[in-house]
Amino acid sequence: MKKNSLVILGVLMLVLIVAMAIAGCGSSSTSSTPKPSVPPVTAEPTPTATEPSPDTTPVTSPEPSPSNNPVVTDITIPFSENFSAADTSTFFNSTYKSFVSSIDSATYPTYKLISTAAIDSGTLVLAGGSRLLIGYAGTNVVNTASTDTATLGSLDLSKSYRIRFNIVAKSYTDVAKRLQVYVNNSTTTDANSVHGTTSRILNIPVSDARLVVGEPYTIATSTVVGTSKSFLQFRTEGSCSITIDNLTIEYQ
Repeated sequence: MKKNSLVILGVLMLVLIVAMAIAGCGSSSTSSTPKPSVPPVTAEPTPTATEPSPDTTPVTSPEPSPSNNPVVTDITIPFSENFSAADTSTFFNSTYKSFVSSIDSATYPTYKLISTAAIDSGTLVLAGGSRLLIGYAGTNVVNTASTDTATLGSLDLSKSYRIRFNIVAKSYTDVAKRLQVYVNNSTTTDANSVHGTTSRILNIPVSDARLVVGEPYTIATSTVVGTSKSFLQFRTEGSCSITIDNLTIEYQ
């Protein structure tokens, strides 16, 4: 009996020794496992405000809007007019058409009214006694004379040219009364011009059969009457009226 007790005691001691050995191994393995390294936490850099880089794109001025009334230096030929002004006052104003004179660099309306000419529904009405100038370079109309040595105009009529317009309507109570066109003459007398009596390049009765309503009429002189600084005058005598449209001046 005593012998069996010793055996049991020995077995228990052996089991205890084995258990302690196993426990020691587990503790050693755990303590030797390296801890993972954790990177240090650093604060995010605070962004700093920076000045925007200067815009180096060149600044350009906006293109001017196209105008309904382009101002030109003198009046170029070929020249055309369809009398589309809203009314008579507008037609004779520089807001409708104008030019810068090469004589004095001043701006003048293309058309200057002397008496009674009128705009009516896109046509020009030259009633009895009408007078108007085209291309006159002056604020006030000065009477021309045969002794003049210079002309105050903006049309270059120093070379062969023709003037054409459509006859829209005509009337008269005196068959002898005339439609007249002058060059460099602001009066009603043909001799009052640097060109003398040849300044009147048209002198035709409104009753003349050559002025046909609904058809164009052309003025073409056999010799050149004009200078490089010319103006025109359209006139009707009393007791007649003529309405025209689509006026053109061109070289031939």
